[in-house]
Amino acid sequence: GFVGVPLWGLTPSGQFGFQYPRTGIAFAGFNFWDSIGDNREYIEVKLIQPLDSGIHYCVEFWVNNSGAQWAIDAFGLVFTKDSLITIEATPIIMNPDIENPSGNIITDTLNWTKINGTYLAKGGEQFITIGNFLNESDIHKFEFSTIPNGNAYYLVDDVSVIECEPKPPLKAPKLPNVFTPNGDGINDVFEAQNTEGWQFQMQIYNRWGVKVYEGKQWEGKNMADGVYYYVFHAWADGEKDVWLRGSVELIKN
Repeated sequence: GFVGVPLWGLTPSGQFGFQYPRTGIAFAGFNFWDSIGDNREYIEVKLIQPLDSGIHYCVEFWVNNSGAQWAIDAFGLVFTKDSLITIEATPIIMNPDIENPSGNIITDTLNWTKINGTYLAKGGEQFITIGNFLNESDIHKFEFSTIPNGNAYYLVDDVSVIECEPKPPLKAPKLPNVFTPNGDGINDVFEAQNTEGWQFQMQIYNRWGVKVYEGKQWEGKNMADGVYYYVFHAWADGEKDVWLRGSVELIKN
């Protein structure tokens, strides 16, 4: 339900239901979609300074359902070098850089809902625009209230774009040069160390170049003592691929 009395124009209600700003003394309210001609509104601001190329920015904004007739899932934010706002009232159709998950229809009229994500800057972007950028057929919606206005009017507050703190680099995977699969619970498998955050795969070959294993953790079952050779590949987002080639000695006794 609404906080307070659900009257149109009630201060500080925005257009429909009573609501306080998430922080501060004000918020924005505008129409993300309506059922009569797909009319949409957008809000745009110029950043204090353009974004820097190759930098990851942490982006978020908060929305609240004002209690209008329709509830939807189509909330997005885009970065551009030039303004998108024109005098034409036609929808702006493009892929949002930050968006609410598809199908996550926001119905909460009491609390503010966070929409957030990470954006890798191309460089020079100096405008952010918030609104509905989806094709009509891609919008999930349902009739939420009995207010006969035909639109999906939402409130927006606390928009932020800040440089993300860089993640520390992952530790490089490494492999031992010997293992002893004798069932004593110590060094019984041949496996990589420092694999947290990595996806990886390895192949094991015998001295004649025949592949005897492929996977992540070799137990050396049914293999004779001796020297074997491995090819190890690890990969992760934001990291250079790691290739390791070398030998390992299998000792059972």
